[in-house]
Amino acid sequence: MNKLLTMFIVALAFLSGCNNDETPPPEQTQETENNQADDTTDEETTDEHGAQNEAFHVEYPQPGDSVEYTFTVKGEAQVYEGSFAYRLVADDGEELVREYVQVNQEDHEGKGLWRSFEFTVYLDDHTTPSATLYLYEESEKDGTVTNELAIPITFIPSEE
Repeated sequence: MNKLLTMFIVALAFLSGCNNDETPPPEQTQETENNQADDTTDEETTDEHGAQNEAFHVEYPQPGDSVEYTFTVKGEAQVYEGSFAYRLVADDGEELVREYVQVNQEDHEGKGLWRSFEFTVYLDDHTTPSATLYLYEESEKDGTVTNELAIPITFIPSEE
């Protein structure tokens, strides 16, 4: 019985020493939370599935791809009311194209809220060597751009 009591007391002392709740100072906790919040806001990544953020997964084109002056954009989106916008901006800042896209409402089986999209960009100006394709949502309330995904591309020179 004495051995059992001794083992119990030793175990209790050990466990009470392990529960050392060292909470960092409030300033450190707040800074860590801010850094974590910044890391998840409009985060863009590129992997084997393409360029993506929380609203868009773009299969084609990929960042750095060379495309014709008329090219098709393919991917999936999880956007409010199934619509989003895109714009194509030349490296000098000139906006070349701005359009709105509706996602495929029929294509939803097994994808949750993700819906496929496919649209073609037609560019009349064949002198621009490169540009950035931006996919984004616009707030209906105030027009604020959210979930913007930037995809830099270069154009294959046309043979005219």
